[in-house]
Amino acid sequence: MQTDAELVEAVLRGDQASFAPLVERHERAVMGTVLSVLPDHAGAQDVAQEAFVAAYQQLATLRSGWVLAIRGPAKASV
Repeated sequence: MQTDAELVEAVLRGDQASFAPLVERHERAVMGTVLSVLPDHAGAQDVAQEAFVAAYQQLATLRSGWVLAIRGPAKASV
């Protein structure tokens, strides 16, 4: 199993498919954070998806702190 850092580096090298395991690994934590602020499940799914898209787009800047970065803004964007 690859570490988060290894998957992030793979994505940054152009392997877009390496982002999927990162999402799968952290989607419960992100959804839990969003649901703690926005109890509407459908709305929370939208916010979580937007957070992952933003993380993907800014991955070169976020690198290893990407999960913490998207969990924080997920709360702020609600």
